[in-house]
Amino acid sequence: MLDDEARTLLDLMERAVRGGRPRLDTLPYAVGRKAVDKMSEDNEADPPAVGEVADGSFAGPGGALHFHRYRPLG
Repeated sequence: MLDDEARTLLDLMERAVRGGRPRLDTLPYAVGRKAVDKMSEDNEADPPAVGEVADGSFAGPGGALHFHRYRPLG
């Protein structure tokens, strides 16, 4: 399953190519990066509402691994 924001970005890139823009992988890195940043800013998705945050840890091979667990609201 693809993340919603990643799917949105891929859809935007596909529409841009159909609209006559060059494919991002054909552009110099800096130009392509700037285009992706602009698309991301213009289509920023709201993060899901967080219902619960819990901190914890578990034993790992090199010691304890600490984590934050976020559960969505609802």
